[in-house]
Formats: sequence, C-alpha cells, structure tokens
Amino acid sequence: MGKATHQAALDAYRKVLIELGSVTGYIQWKPVPLDWLHRNLSNVTVRLIHEAMISHAIAGGTIDQVVEKRPLWIQWQFHYDIRLPILDRRIYIETVFEHEPCLEDCTIWVVSLHDQ
Repeated sequence: MGKATHQAALDAYRKVLIELGSVTGYIQWKPVPLDWLHRNLSNVTVRLIHEAMISHAIAGGTIDQVVEKRPLWIQWQFHYDIRLPILDRRIYIETVFEHEPCLEDCTIWVVSLHDQ
C-alpha cells in the first residue's frame, strides 16, 4: 500500500471522484477491467462500482497513491488503488488520473480490477 508522495495530486483525485464521479465521463474504463467485471461480477454494474468508489472517498476511505514504475504505465506519475467490498468479495480497483489544471477537465481511468 502506497503512502502519498504528492498530496496535492491525491487531493485533486479525491475531489474529482467525490464531486464529479457521478457525472458521466469523469470515470472511464479500459477494456480489460470492464471485461473482468462482466465475467466475474455480471450482476454488478459500472454505475454501482462508481457509487462505491465515491462513497469510499466521501467516508475518508484509503486511496493509495503509488509511484508508477511499470513500463506499460510509465506515462503516469502515479496510480491510485482502492480496495472495496463488493457483494461477498474484496475487490481491488487500480486507476490512473488524467490530472489537468481545471478539475472539470480531469478523468479517472479504471485500468485494473480483480479480487484482492
């Protein structure tokens, strides 16, 4: 689990998630995690995952900011990990954050989803 190394970026991530996460387009999904969701939690919608992520952030839940070192994702300074109970499972959600000066131009991308 990562300790925030850039608090302003983590704060911006949390703010976008809380204030804009329920607006269509601010949380996007890469194909691999979307496929995993459909195969493994077919009765759980993307909207339900978004709501759980938002509720977690509002409650002050842990969001790990991890310095990105993997070659595939090196264009991102960090990735952000959220771990949530969904139904009877504990789900790991890895996201990256397109951080722009104007928060309304930011996007959170779900890049990995699986059981923890």
